[in-house]
Formats: sequence, C-alpha cells, structure tokens
Amino acid sequence: MNPISSRNGTNNSNETVLAQLTVRKASLDQSQLAISTGKRINKVSDDPVGAAQAERAMTRIERIKVDLRAIDLQRSSMTLAESTLGESIDDLQRVRELLVSASNATLDTPQRAGIVHEIQSLRHRLLQLANRQDSNGMALFGGLGSVATPFVEDGTGVVSFVGVAGLPATSDVSVPMALDGHSAFMFTPDHGPNASIFKAMDTAIAALKGPANNPTTLAALSGAISQGIKDIDTGLTQLQTARGQAGVFLNQSDRMESLLNARHDQSETDRSRVQDLDMAQAISQMQSHQIAYEIALKTYAQSRQLSLFNVLN
Repeated sequence: MNPISSRNGTNNSNETVLAQLTVRKASLDQSQLAISTGKRINKVSDDPVGAAQAERAMTRIERIKVDLRAIDLQRSSMTLAESTLGESIDDLQRVRELLVSASNATLDTPQRAGIVHEIQSLRHRLLQLANRQDSNGMALFGGLGSVATPFVEDGTGVVSFVGVAGLPATSDVSVPMALDGHSAFMFTPDHGPNASIFKAMDTAIAALKGPANNPTTLAALSGAISQGIKDIDTGLTQLQTARGQAGVFLNQSDRMESLLNARHDQSETDRSRVQDLDMAQAISQMQSHQIAYEIALKTYAQSRQLSLFNVLN
C-alpha cells in the first residue's frame, strides 16, 4: 500500500474521531450544566421555541407579581378606611346619645356645658378621622382627588370638601385606594350650602350654648335638638353606606388576589413545563453522555496510536 495514501486515510479517520469526541464532550457539558442549574434551557440555542415560551411565561409572572403587590397595598388602605369609618360611626353614635340626653328639660347650664364640651371634642376627632391618611400619605377619603387633606375648615368653622367626589373604576385586578369622602361626610345640597355632619354638630352645639330658661327658649332648644338628631341619623346612614362600600371592595380584593394567584400558578406551571429539568431523567442522560464520551476518548487515543505507528513504519 502506498505509505502516503495510508497516512491520509489515517488522518481522515483521526479527524472523524476527533469530531465525534468534540460532540460527545459538548453533550456531556450541556448535561452537567443542566443538572447544576436545574434548567433544561440555559440558552436560547438549547431550544428556541421553548425559550420563547418560557420568556413569555416569566413576563406574565412578573406582571402578576406587580398586580399582587398593588392589590396588597390597595387592601391595606381600604382596610384602614373601613376601620376609620367604624370609629367615625362610633363617635357619631355617641353624639346622638348626647343629644338625646340633652333633650331632658331638667338639665341645668353646667350639665349642658359638659355635653357641649364632649360634642366639641368628638367633632374635632371626627374631622381628624375624615382627613386620615394611609401609610403612603394618601387621604383615605379624597375620592378621585389627590389632596392630602380633603376636608378643610375655614376661620369661621365651616368645613368644606376640597377633594374630588366620586370613585375610580375598578378592574379585575384593582380596587380603589380611597373612598368618596363627599358622599360619606357631606350632605346633599337640599340640606343647604356646605351642609355636612360637622355643620349638624356645630348647629347642635350652638343651640346647647343658648339660653334655656323659659318655655320659649326651651321649646327652641328642643326643636334644635330634634333636628340635630335627625341630621346625625342622616350622617350615620351615610357613614354606614360608605363602610359597606369599603367592605365590598375588600371582598373584591380577596377574590382578585385568589384569581391572580391562580394565574401565577398556571404561568409558573407553563414555565416549568418547558424550562425546568426532570432531574432523574437528566442524571440518566448525563451518565449515558459520560459513557459515550469515555468511549470516544478511548477511540481517539487508539487512533492516535495507530497514526504514530503508521508514521514510524
């Protein structure tokens, strides 16, 4: 046989064996990387279609996480608003009790003065509650507005709502972070300009401070107290309605959270199906690649020995 032809054939055989060895090593490296990361896809070239599916799933998961954080923040604010309305109702109910007791014609001036002092204290607290803010400094009862203090009191003691009446629209992943303070604390226009729970309390306080030392003044006081109780009842109804609305939003937020968690789980399942590794199968595959690589390595070593033998001969 021609020595040159023999050497050329041996070289071609070596190249083939070396190419096989390179392929076996690459397969083994890929298997080892997959096991170390726990992922079937570590780069796009591993599975372009699967990588695209996994990326879309991850995008959905991140968006859902953002929505879940928003829901948690919204629920926190609404929970505070609901409890604040509960406190407001308790205070206003106490005002009603005081007005009922003040209708007793046998009360003397010091006794009525004590009632006035307590109602004034409750009015001050109620205004603070109406302007309460959440942990981010947002007014709980600003409605559609963004002012930090939706209820302002002028120099004459008149309280006005400077927020924006109304509620933002809800979606399947969000609820309002603030309630409509106007519908909760302010009265409808038929009650007069700037009519509100605060004005009803101010009117009752003014009547209790007035004289009540004869039948005429006692009758006027009785009428003022009766109207005050009626107005306070209107205020209680409005606050209870607002509290009920807060409860509706809280229930909605719970349902939304459940929906978002279900979407998150589904998206995670989609991602895992195309990206995560079946560890038992991967270990078995790696062992097969290890054996194939070792065989290729021995074959290559043998071909090198044969090549050296041909050169020597």
